[in-house]
Amino acid sequence: MTTNSTKLVFGLNVRNIRLCLNLSQTTVAELAGVAQQRVAEIENGNLNVTLDTLDKLAFALGCQTEDLIQTRQSLRPTPGTV
Repeated sequence: MTTNSTKLVFGLNVRNIRLCLNLSQTTVAELAGVAQQRVAEIENGNLNVTLDTLDKLAFALGCQTEDLIQTRQSLRPTPGTV
């Protein structure tokens, strides 16, 4: 997987988990201690994150870090929800 596709998968996983939890980007950002704009950039695949930010996002979303970086069918967006 290339760096760009890794960022896209990561961003889609963050977005899908956030939406499944009915959380706003602002709420996730507050829980993770990052700016809302960073969450938006991550979800759009436009930002490389540190391991620290990865851990913070996993904590905020109540999931494991592996859930945010793995490619799985169940984490792909449902058409019309993104």
